Amino acid sequence: APAADTLRLAGLRAPVAVLRDSNGVAHIRAANEHDLFFAQGYNAARDRLFQLELWRRRATGTAAEALGP
Repeated sequence: APAADTLRLAGLRAPVAVLRDSNGVAHIRAANEHDLFFAQGYNAARDRLFQLELWRRRATGTAAEALGP
């Protein structure tokens, strides 16, 4: 099983689980609607930041540093 990351984020009211399936699709489990949407927003921002980082690396010629040859 992959290692789990635990984050403590201000704004959550109860524990939330964000699990990715074998296709990389996030599945969010939350005790309430507020936490569900909070986690969805956090997850979308994290994915977008990764995308922007890849674009930056492609533009600067440093993608191999992160992805390998």
